[in-house]
Amino acid sequence: MLPLSINRGLGVCDVRLAAEVMDELPSTEARTAVQALLADAAGHPGRWPAPGGAEIAHTFGTWCWISYVAYADGLEVRDIGWAL
Repeated sequence: MLPLSINRGLGVCDVRLAAEVMDELPSTEARTAVQALLADAAGHPGRWPAPGGAEIAHTFGTWCWISYVAYADGLEVRDIGWAL
């Protein structure tokens, strides 16, 4: 589980603990693509799984993906990936 959360009410990404994961992506392009995917997922609450954290949703970009769960106040990212 990645310790990255997106709080819908504040529109803030808490990346303090996820910085290492983002730094491990292979390039600036990869980090930018993942950040755009995170913003897209956060901006469409109608696509979120049911709140409570039991159901995992996946969102895919051209070369990246995120897996996340939803809570009443935002999202918790469980996985970030980049295809080389």
